[in-house]
Amino acid sequence: MSNKAKFLNQIKKVNLGSKQELQNFEIHFEGFYHSEHSDNIDLKIENFELDFDNINWKETHINYSKEYVKALNDMLDLDLKFVSLNSPSYYNYETDKIEVSINRDDILKLKREYNYKKEFIDYVNEQTKSYDGFISFYKDFEAVKNDSEMNLVYIFKYILCEYADDIQENSFELEFEII
Repeated sequence: MSNKAKFLNQIKKVNLGSKQELQNFEIHFEGFYHSEHSDNIDLKIENFELDFDNINWKETHINYSKEYVKALNDMLDLDLKFVSLNSPSYYNYETDKIEVSINRDDILKLKREYNYKKEFIDYVNEQTKSYDGFISFYKDFEAVKNDSEMNLVYIFKYILCEYADDIQENSFELEFEII
């Protein structure tokens, strides 16, 4: 059975119901701990001569994240919906992630575009390798592909790497409210 036939078979098994039904997943962007995103916010605060001590950082990060999702939608022609910003208690093991929902049509569009791309498959295979200090829960691309949510996580990790320069350039232009 060809890869395409296997994929189409898998899609039939993914029961997402109507077009309106949504699936949630997290976008692993750089977060707000010493990143280009925190630099963008700091720059805007400085430009408006606001007092750093009077900023509601949580709400400002949420506003920024919503605009980031809108920018991804524009760039990728998707209809992602912001759900929440998930921030860790401590930043020593992980960073902020943006939880979004995605509709069935966009899931299928992304899977068709990336799940057959050799570069993406190679990327996932490399990212899922275990090494000293890290044991992967996913053995390879096939394991990731069979978990719809994880497949989306890796697709967006790849997109964020593939379009890093464009995303960085666009992130400086985000219009978000500082509270």
